[in-house]
Amino acid sequence: MKKISGVIALMALIFCMFGAQSAGKEEMTIAVEAEPSQIVAPTECYVLFLLQGSGVTMVAAKTVADEKLHSFSTDAGKIVPSVKVKAATVNAGTREFTSHSSERDTFIPTITRVLICTLPVDEVQAVALLDLGIKAGLTPFCGSPIDGSMSSAIYYGVKDPAPILDSLQKDGVQELKAEAEKLSVLRRGKTGKLIALATRPDIPARGGNLSFERIGISLPTAFCSVDKRKVKVSLKMTGVF
Repeated sequence: MKKISGVIALMALIFCMFGAQSAGKEEMTIAVEAEPSQIVAPTECYVLFLLQGSGVTMVAAKTVADEKLHSFSTDAGKIVPSVKVKAATVNAGTREFTSHSSERDTFIPTITRVLICTLPVDEVQAVALLDLGIKAGLTPFCGSPIDGSMSSAIYYGVKDPAPILDSLQKDGVQELKAEAEKLSVLRRGKTGKLIALATRPDIPARGGNLSFERIGISLPTAFCSVDKRKVKVSLKMTGVF
């Protein structure tokens, strides 16, 4: 009787072990991440300026700023026919508004604008525009990103990164599957189907956001570089299997 009981107990133990192993091979929920990226050639160039117009009144200052903008835009079109000049007013106040002290400084009515000149990727034309702006009394907007990794008045970017991001997503899904399979093997399980996917462009902290003289602006694209040859486009992905 004792032998029979021992055999039954042993069979029960083997059954439990087998059941545990079998359960371990069942589909399990696994979350994995991937960051596919690609180095691409820029598709457009940006030349940045600060433009100021001062006068005895704010109305007079605006008139001066408008005239400067019109004159520069006209001359810029002669150098680069396809150039697009976008102006944005960043301050309507005094000239040295970033350091002005009402107790120490005289108020000088001034309109301050940021100009973003968009043109094809051509360093020669970009430098020519920079010279033109300096001669016209504009200040090169030598913008620095938040992380301080670069500082320039000329940037290069990818106008439409959507097709590149779509391609990266396809590659990223394969990376996610491979990573999920590795984890499932380590956990003695198996990978199920992709049940959830989250993606977002892997935009650096700078992300096209620049600062100069305490003035912050955003470039037309988040994927940009000071390098005329290459721009990094990347994607953050999280998959649940």
